[in-house]
Amino acid sequence: MISALFMATFSWLQGYPPALYHARNSYGSALSLTRKAIQSREEALLDRTLFSVLLMSIFERLANVEQRGLCIRNGHLKGAIELMALRGNGQFTDNGGAKMFLHLTELVVLDCLVNEVDIPFQYLALRQQALEAGADTSSPRWRFLDVMVRYAQLEHTAKSSISAEDVIHQANALDEDLDRLSNCLPSFFSRRQSPEPPSIPSAKPDIYPDYNTQRCWNNIRVLRIQLLKLIREQYARVLGNSANDAWAMAGLHESNRRVHSLATDICLSIPGTGANSRLPYEVSNIQSVTLLFHLYVAKEVLAKPAQSRLYIHERLQFVKEKQAPSQHKTLDYLLHDGYQMPRNTWKMWLSIGREDFSI
Repeated sequence: MISALFMATFSWLQGYPPALYHARNSYGSALSLTRKAIQSREEALLDRTLFSVLLMSIFERLANVEQRGLCIRNGHLKGAIELMALRGNGQFTDNGGAKMFLHLTELVVLDCLVNEVDIPFQYLALRQQALEAGADTSSPRWRFLDVMVRYAQLEHTAKSSISAEDVIHQANALDEDLDRLSNCLPSFFSRRQSPEPPSIPSAKPDIYPDYNTQRCWNNIRVLRIQLLKLIREQYARVLGNSANDAWAMAGLHESNRRVHSLATDICLSIPGTGANSRLPYEVSNIQSVTLLFHLYVAKEVLAKPAQSRLYIHERLQFVKEKQAPSQHKTLDYLLHDGYQMPRNTWKMWLSIGREDFSI
């Protein structure tokens, strides 16, 4: 499976379709071996079997994107959940098993967000099993993914009969959890502390100690923006139908302010163009795609005056310089002012993201 993933990633990075053909051949071989393994209970309980199924899930995502398919349910996730349920409680306190569970959590949540469905009961039962077995819930990654799970559930229930006030309350509680979680991250130097107006980001970026810190901060900002978008929708829903429209207008104004602030922080994390504008560390091709997604989210929510478009485009140009020529088409779409953003932000992440969406 590792060979299949490597070839699929190579095909995506270099725009070389024959590599995807070889990747599918390797995937077929791995699938046959895994099917044979799960026929034996002893083999089915091994780490390598579960790991192979998780890799197959990732491969299916990559292959579907290459063929421009995004809303295909990932059947391997169901198989991974069933395998974990068979493996007992010990896996949740074992380092390798715990990591695979967290990775499964991320894959399940993103699959549900893209397809706009609820978190499956089978996964929630597995999660409860992990909690009862004493899984470490104190790590930043567990805490972040816990918010992701609850956010995905809230996105689904917000479409039903749940009141707007309840959605707002739950979304604000999740946002507060993320705010507390961000205090656990390494600090960075923010240029918004200078006299420079925060609404006009400098070409020079904020200073982060390393790429991973930058990525973690921005992933939290992206999730907070999604929560605030949900909050804005609920305030707009009750306007004109509420006994207290002033309350709804004040909440709408505050959520707009917070969205703008978070999007500005994302912009300030990435340099503009120019000889004196750069990051103090190297960014790989795959890492630059993650930065592209962060900018995509910021562009979606920021106001549309000419100056805002300019500094978003400058940062997109910086990211473009890190991309392989085969990926420039995606950048050109985003740089075009007439580009229509998909309503579902997570479809873009599954389309271009090649790292964990976690911290």
